[in-house]
Amino acid sequence: MSRKIFFSVLIVFVVFGIYGTAYSETLKAPRTVQGIGFPAGTEVEFYGSGQISLAELVQDQKIGDVDFTKGTRLLFYEMGKIRIAVLRREQDIQGVPCIGEAYFYQSGKLKSALLSRDKEIQGIPFSKGSRIALLQSGKIRGGPLGESRKIQEINFPKGAGVYFGDSGKLSMAYLPADQDIQGIPLAAGDVYFRESGKVSRGKLSRDAVINGIKLPKDSGIELYPSGKLQTAFLSKNTEIEGTKLGAGSMVSFTVDGKLIVNKNISQGAVNTPFSREKPKIPPRPQGK
Repeated sequence: MSRKIFFSVLIVFVVFGIYGTAYSETLKAPRTVQGIGFPAGTEVEFYGSGQISLAELVQDQKIGDVDFTKGTRLLFYEMGKIRIAVLRREQDIQGVPCIGEAYFYQSGKLKSALLSRDKEIQGIPFSKGSRIALLQSGKIRGGPLGESRKIQEINFPKGAGVYFGDSGKLSMAYLPADQDIQGIPLAAGDVYFRESGKVSRGKLSRDAVINGIKLPKDSGIELYPSGKLQTAFLSKNTEIEGTKLGAGSMVSFTVDGKLIVNKNISQGAVNTPFSREKPKIPPRPQGK
């Protein structure tokens, strides 16, 4: 199959499905498209609006403040800024060593990258092959730790995912194994934190008593800023203050610990920052 035919098929099944009506061409002569100069031979695709949607570089080329290498595939936001760069070779982008898929905000700032080597970023160690995320400010948003590290008075093991808010404070962590934090036995998985650094939400790794309330293993909990129990999602039949509650019940408490609500609900899964479906990347044309 020729590259031209392949690109046509690619448009119908991939670009059309994701971005809307589009068309492609191989540039016969150098051309500037939306402020980006492309040499002859560059294969480009366009949105139905005429804005560029995809290009594969035929030479090393600087676009914005990034020096991309030959063979890099670029996917664009419809407003013309780079959305994704698929890197064939290792390269530093805005101080981050990258390989594979690098994602960008519309501002042009790096959003997420796969590390091509071990790298400590703003005091947080990350390992080669880890995917990290950054905030628009350029501050680290998070990723899996390359080595154990104490963060905000909490000892996290290697492999734990740590994620920060705009303020730079820890907002969420993914625990690779059960761990006690602030006296609470928390199960492997997602744990959320308040701006103060206190645990706000998680799941119990074993039976526990919180504010005098005995809760069974695997129950989900939400805590007030003070650290007192606000809500519990019961994993099994439990009796609280003389009230028998079935598995799946949600029980809520006032700030001073009084039971105020109990009802049956279905606990939904909580997504991590990287659990959302990523944009699909068109495959590399055959013959390259």
